[in-house]
Amino acid sequence: MTVMKADAYGHGISGILPACDPHVDWYAVATMEEGREIRQWGSKKPVLLFGPVPAGQMAEAAGYGLTFTVGSLAYAELLAAKLRE
Repeated sequence: MTVMKADAYGHGISGILPACDPHVDWYAVATMEEGREIRQWGSKKPVLLFGPVPAGQMAEAAGYGLTFTVGSLAYAELLAAKLRE
């Protein structure tokens, strides 16, 4: 798993992704926006979201095929409800 949070630690996702993509199985990011950027640059690899996603962005994150980190039952219930809408 390659961690790309904080815009690939300041190096820029767009510059690092082409070098990493052939060699990694997963990516990890802090935000839905970073996950979206990985998708926009063409990677189909799984992406784990480290942090919670705001309720208003859950459907969009799921649409990009991002994997949520669930840290509580309340968050799991909110996520399930939002993805059923």
